[in-house]
Amino acid sequence: MTVNYLPVMSVRPSEIVALAEVPDVAKDRMLPLFLVRPWLGKGSLRRATDRVQHALAGRRWIADLDLNYEGEDEESAMQMSRLQNPDNGYSNWKSFIADMPNCIPAAILSNNFAQVKEQVKSLSLLGRGLAVRFDRRSLVYIRSFVEILSAVNLPDLYVILDYGQKDSRLLRDVDAAVSDCRLVMDALPDANLAISATTFPGSFDAESEHIYERLFHANVAQGIPSNTLIYSDHGSTRVSDDKGGGTPRPRIDLPRDNVWHFFRSDLIRKDDMSKDEYITLRDEEYKRMADLAVTSRNWDPSLNIWGTQFIKITQLGSQFGINSPAKATACRINIHLTRQALYGSTLTSRDFEEDWVD
Repeated sequence: MTVNYLPVMSVRPSEIVALAEVPDVAKDRMLPLFLVRPWLGKGSLRRATDRVQHALAGRRWIADLDLNYEGEDEESAMQMSRLQNPDNGYSNWKSFIADMPNCIPAAILSNNFAQVKEQVKSLSLLGRGLAVRFDRRSLVYIRSFVEILSAVNLPDLYVILDYGQKDSRLLRDVDAAVSDCRLVMDALPDANLAISATTFPGSFDAESEHIYERLFHANVAQGIPSNTLIYSDHGSTRVSDDKGGGTPRPRIDLPRDNVWHFFRSDLIRKDDMSKDEYITLRDEEYKRMADLAVTSRNWDPSLNIWGTQFIKITQLGSQFGINSPAKATACRINIHLTRQALYGSTLTSRDFEEDWVD
C-alpha cells in the first residue's frame, strides 16, 4: 500500500466522526496513527480502539499509546499504567495490539534501551510491521533508538519524526529535520519515513493561515536524497486540548490544500442574554458563517464530501447543520484529512461518489 498521508490523531469524538466520513478514495491513501487513550477520558481503552477500527472499515492503522494521558478514573488509570509495564518486552502492550488484526504497533520509547530493544523484537513477532514516533520536542536519543531498529529485521517499518505544536517558526526547524531524516535514512534505508507537526492556530484574528506543515515538508524533502518522504500532520488539530474558558464564537473553517480559511462570528454570550436567546442567535450566526464560506472564492464546488455537505446544509438553515464547536471541528477535520490524503490529485466530484449504505 502506498501511503500518501500519515495523520497523527487522538481518539476524540470529533476526530473519529470526521475520519469515519472521509471518502474511501482518500482513506485508501492514508495510514492514521492514533494516540490511544480512554474514550471520553474514562473506562476501557477498547471503547476507543473499537471506534477507530469501525471508522476505518478494516483498513490498517498505527496504535501509539498516549503517554501524556494518565486517565480520569481508576479503571483507565490502571489500564494505561498496565500497558506501560516493560516486563517481558512490554507483553501487555503486545497482547493489547494482538487482538486488533489490522493494527500496526508503535513501540513505547524510554531511556532504558535494553527494554526498548526487547520490546522491538517482541512486537516484530506479530508480523504486522512496526512504527516508532519520535517526539522531537523532548526526545534527544534518536541515534541510539535508530541503532536498535537497524539491528532488527523489520520489513515494514514506519518512522515518524514529530516536531509537535508550532507556528510559522516551524520553518526554522528545516535544517534540524534534514539532519534527523538523513540519520534515519542512512541507518534504515528501507524504512517508511514521515515528518509531522501541527501549526493549527489557537487564535483566529486573521481570516486565513498558511498550513506551514506543507511548506515544512516540501523544504525538508528538498534537502534529503529521496522523494519518498511521507507527509504527516495532526489532522488540523492542536497537540493539547484547548481548555480555555467561555464559549467559542461561532466559526466555520474551510481548509484548502495549503491554507486554512476562517469565517468567525463576533457573537459572544452577554451576561443578560438568556440561554434560548443565545441559542437562536448562535444558530443564525453559524448559518451566516456557512453562507460566507460557500459564497467565498475559496469554496471548491468539486469537493463533494461529508464536510462540505455539512457546511451547505448549515447554510440552508437545516436543524441538522453545524450548531456547536464540536460539529464545526469535525467538519474541518473531515475536509482537511480528505484534502491532504489526495494532495496533488486531480479528482472530480464523481470520484467522491460512493455506494449508499443504510
